[in-house]
Amino acid sequence: MQKLVHGVIPPMITVFSSDGSIDEDGTRKHVRFLLKGGVHAISVGGSTGEFIALTIDERKHLTEMVIDEVNGRVPVYPGTGHYSTKISIELTQHAEIGRAHV
Repeated sequence: MQKLVHGVIPPMITVFSSDGSIDEDGTRKHVRFLLKGGVHAISVGGSTGEFIALTIDERKHLTEMVIDEVNGRVPVYPGTGHYSTKISIELTQHAEIGRAHV
């Protein structure tokens, strides 16, 4: 039986440090805040727009970090869109390996 997507699924912001790098502590804190608020899933690296400013490796790391912090409590839906079909496929395969959307 297929699970239906339902409930509150916020487009998560990406937390940056003052030097422009991803703030890992701030990102993990934000994930915990969302989970405490009762979200049903988390959408990371997608619709809030900052993904365009990240390298492919940063996007992968962000996805891994959020999946790690969520630790299976809710589904994680990574944004994998890109101007390049090849890179979109790469990001989607990376997310799938992380079992992000299960």
